[in-house]
Amino acid sequence: MELKNAKILLTGGTTGIGYETAKLLRSQGANVVICGRNEQKVTSVAAELDIYGVKADVTIEADIENMFAFAIEHLGG
Repeated sequence: MELKNAKILLTGGTTGIGYETAKLLRSQGANVVICGRNEQKVTSVAAELDIYGVKADVTIEADIENMFAFAIEHLGG
């Protein structure tokens, strides 16, 4: 599978499997947006991995809508 320039939205990307997945995807050239409930952690991981991050709780509909709008804006579609 070709991941270079793929547009990926990954929930729970600040720790554990999500973090490692974001790291791997980015290393393969994917453009990645992660989300998490802790804004400080999201910001830190996004900067560390050179990806985009947005604070979002996927149990809150407004956060989900914001997360998708953010991903569309930053990934270009």
